[in-house]
Amino acid sequence: MAIAMANHKDFETMRAKGTADLIKQNFNLTEVRRLWDCIKDTLRGNCSGLSSLQIDEIVETWEEKVCLHLRKYINECNKKGAPPRFFFSESDPDLLVGYCYILKSDSPEKIKEKLRFRFVDDIKKTVSSLTPSQFEELCGALLIKEDFPQVWLTCDDGGADIFAKDRFGRACVGSVKHYVDYTQPSVIRDLLGTVTHFERELGIKLFPILF
Repeated sequence: MAIAMANHKDFETMRAKGTADLIKQNFNLTEVRRLWDCIKDTLRGNCSGLSSLQIDEIVETWEEKVCLHLRKYINECNKKGAPPRFFFSESDPDLLVGYCYILKSDSPEKIKEKLRFRFVDDIKKTVSSLTPSQFEELCGALLIKEDFPQVWLTCDDGGADIFAKDRFGRACVGSVKHYVDYTQPSVIRDLLGTVTHFERELGIKLFPILF
């Protein structure tokens, strides 16, 4: 039977790689789950209008491709020396095991490492859930904690989000980017342009800060 809803907008964007990407983002670090169930729940949550029968059919069609994408992700993490969010069970290749799932064979040092990784991951999720203005307030608070006694958050900023002075009296201008990939050359160029603009306006030397 051909897969139904082939022209459905959500269905068109939810292909095997996209499904694998969502599983990577949302997998619970402390859980053990079957790949089939992960794909099924991802489709159910992101493809409205599909029946259970249609979802089962798609899972059966995509499972092998999704598995390949996830194994590629795990291999890339291992090459970089970074822990993946999960790994495939050696005893059951259909099982995904969260990186922070405590195994009976784990040493005390390994358990500490997993707990630390989970703590950092929770912080990342909390920061990601902040609104842009909340994130700016957080960055301002961090500057104060790092010995910047004077911090100003701006509104109509002309490219600057934060002005600050450190304990040595050095003036700084900061740009706050509340998204994952803010290291693009254009972001750096914009910040340097902002620094140059305000140096001319204020007649003082400014140091750039990028959050």
